[in-house]
Amino acid sequence: METGSTRKTADDFQNADDCLSDSSDFFGMRKPYTIGAEEINYRSLVIGGPAEREDVASGIYRGDSFLCAAAIHAGVITESSGGCGLVSLVGTQKEFVGSERNGITSLGFNASFPLSIQFTTNESSSCKDPQWRAFGVSLTFTTILSLFTTSPALFFSSIFSSVFFQTALASDTPDFASYDGVISSALGRFLPAAFVGLCIYLHCVRYTLRNLQAQFEKTVLWLGGCWFSAVGQELFDKIPLSRLTPHDLQQQPGAVPALIIILVLVFVIAITQVLAFRVEGRLPRYLAVYGLFVGALAVLVAIPRLRLRLHHYFYALLLLPGTTLQTRPSLLYQGFLVGLFINGVARWGFDSVVQTDLALRGNAKLGSALPDVPAPIIRGDNITFSMDVNSSYDGISVQVNDVERFRALGNEEASFRWTKTQGEETQYFRFGFVKYERLGVVTLQDYTKADKSIEKMKNLKKTAMLGPGLAGINLDLRITFPFQSITCTYPDFCDYNFLPSLYRNLGENAYLLRGQKQLGIVCPNKDNMTERRIKMVISRKVFERVAMTHLHRLKNAVWRTSNPNDIESLKAGKYMLKVTAGPAYDLSTHEPVVVNGDEPLQFENEFMTSSIKVRIRDYQGLPKHSPAHSAYFDHPDHIKDQYSVGFSFVPKRDIPAANAVFGHDFDRPVRDRLPPGFNYAFAIVKEFIDPGIEADPYSDKPWLFAPALDCWFILRIGDTLPRDSLRGGSKLPHVHEHEPLQEGGDASGLKYREDNNIPSQAQKRRKHFISAANRKSIVFEKNRLYQGDFFNPYIDFNNFRLKLPGVSIKVIKYIDDKTHNLRWVFKDMKTGDVYFVVNLTLLFGDELTKALREEEMETTATK
Repeated sequence: METGSTRKTADDFQNADDCLSDSSDFFGMRKPYTIGAEEINYRSLVIGGPAEREDVASGIYRGDSFLCAAAIHAGVITESSGGCGLVSLVGTQKEFVGSERNGITSLGFNASFPLSIQFTTNESSSCKDPQWRAFGVSLTFTTILSLFTTSPALFFSSIFSSVFFQTALASDTPDFASYDGVISSALGRFLPAAFVGLCIYLHCVRYTLRNLQAQFEKTVLWLGGCWFSAVGQELFDKIPLSRLTPHDLQQQPGAVPALIIILVLVFVIAITQVLAFRVEGRLPRYLAVYGLFVGALAVLVAIPRLRLRLHHYFYALLLLPGTTLQTRPSLLYQGFLVGLFINGVARWGFDSVVQTDLALRGNAKLGSALPDVPAPIIRGDNITFSMDVNSSYDGISVQVNDVERFRALGNEEASFRWTKTQGEETQYFRFGFVKYERLGVVTLQDYTKADKSIEKMKNLKKTAMLGPGLAGINLDLRITFPFQSITCTYPDFCDYNFLPSLYRNLGENAYLLRGQKQLGIVCPNKDNMTERRIKMVISRKVFERVAMTHLHRLKNAVWRTSNPNDIESLKAGKYMLKVTAGPAYDLSTHEPVVVNGDEPLQFENEFMTSSIKVRIRDYQGLPKHSPAHSAYFDHPDHIKDQYSVGFSFVPKRDIPAANAVFGHDFDRPVRDRLPPGFNYAFAIVKEFIDPGIEADPYSDKPWLFAPALDCWFILRIGDTLPRDSLRGGSKLPHVHEHEPLQEGGDASGLKYREDNNIPSQAQKRRKHFISAANRKSIVFEKNRLYQGDFFNPYIDFNNFRLKLPGVSIKVIKYIDDKTHNLRWVFKDMKTGDVYFVVNLTLLFGDELTKALREEEMETTATK
């Protein structure tokens, strides 16, 4: 997909209608952009502006800000209605203040920039966005035409032309300096688009609309889908997916879940269309057509030095043949794809489907080599950098405060001198190579990052923020494991009096691994520049306090570690699992479960006698004598599973199964702790894992339940037990003590399944009981043995991760520092009767210490 964002600066702000309502540059840039020491992406670029409560006139913006987004931030115009404004160039500005106003957060910049702008308050009502009025006229015309026209040719040609010019001239216009350029572009693109439209009509549309008398369905589905995809790009821009390249999918937040959902949706639609073609007997023909498409794409992929780039007009052309059916879904799909084609061509033109790496990359990083910048020479009011040019390149470029200030050509040593122009100020220096390409094209390579390390230069009164490798004035922090050290390349830092403050600084910017008792600081000797090691020995208590106190800063310290997963490991190490089970919610009625143990835990209440066995892969919790491993996970059926909750129960009275549910509920809200992507994850679970699951995660007492007969992965129905067989503490039969439970029945339980039409296979039984009507007649009979197993590979309790197809969520990042409970409940959803509860407690702090102490005392007493 092409990015729909535009980037207007002060030079582009020439017309009063440049900032329309829902201006696309509000949604943000799709390529990395450097602001001082920060690199931003996938957000609106607004730098500076007035503070939250200051007047518009006091706000100064950096000149490279998105102009319309900055105008919304300033309050001169609104996103909903657009407007006019007056912008003035104010030249060089030293400080730009970041703030949040009108739904847009601007970035701060603490250095000077040579181009700045300022808005003047103006009444925006005199300038309204005309696109919606034009859209209203077009929509009314096409709707009337659709309702009263039965000719497919007249319908398609009129709709195609109307939608094309509405999109190209009003709703989603290309970027041009004047409206004359927009008109010229629309007319130039319409002729080839009309030819392709004729092919679409002859080979796709006329088959769908021929002899169609359903005028209302045609208008709502075909015409509605067409308009939605043609002018609804503002909605599509909010989907976190710009280009289908591995790099973009990895770096854009939410891109992978969005792609998964789109692929799943397309797959489901494709299956329904294939089935429809099969019914009509046309499936072989269309499979051959798509076989040709695949062959053609394979040829394009094989072209050397070019990359396949499928623009969204091309997606439409590929998918349209699959809509040549007279069904209501096909009307919707076809109209949507025609609108997608129109928008792609009217807005972006017929871009090539194969592009060079350079064209595909755009402004993204090249992955090129970075200059090795030695220590600068500081004399008086200037600083000089001298560096060698890599033999693979033709020169070097220097940016100061994000503006290129120097470019030297030649493959020998380059020297750059920067002279102080004002008093004390901040400067950001970045260095990159220059390369000459064929035909005289000059390509700027990647630049070094401006570091956040700050050093006051002697005799200069200027703060230099220099790129990596600037030994001599750059504090280079390196963290190694399992021992932490600082390498200090500036001798003045290596003073014994400075060490305590340096250690305190570590508490702010780093963290120590659990169990490490010493902090090592490596400093060069001032005389002979050899390293001397100074160790500060601290107690374990002080060590852990420092590490845990600053845990909330870990996100900012990820780049400092050689292994980012050490952050999650450190945080996970503060918790310990304990599993209990009982007949009610009240934990005082519970007993500890020996996870992965041989003996199940048995208890009873007024409803039933229950027996519970819990298995967790690589268990490391309490009680400590719980085996870490269970042979259960070696079985071929469970080799991928992370945990299992196995159970047996015998009801003391008949219990209706219609409202019996199994799942989770909570006593307090969790909506503020739900991780990003939760709704995507839940949709995946409901679609592919358990369609019967229901949830209310945003209520004050959230819950997630599914019908018990549906969600239990294994259900075995046993024989009716003698009335007095469980008296005197007798144990419930637990068939799956030595091997995993299998679906089926024993003795009269087989007849029970047959009489109640319960499928013999687990998957079919679960699908059967999704229907409430099928559950209505089922009763958990008094004195009959029921056994079940609930397991899955999705919750990793040791690493605190939720693993779903294509999605892995690090839950540990969203857990605060206190004890938490997660419980499985078997209950009646209608009456609230609780049959049994399995509680997993995540112990923390004093409660963890207390539990460890109690277990140690019990162990000592046993000995």
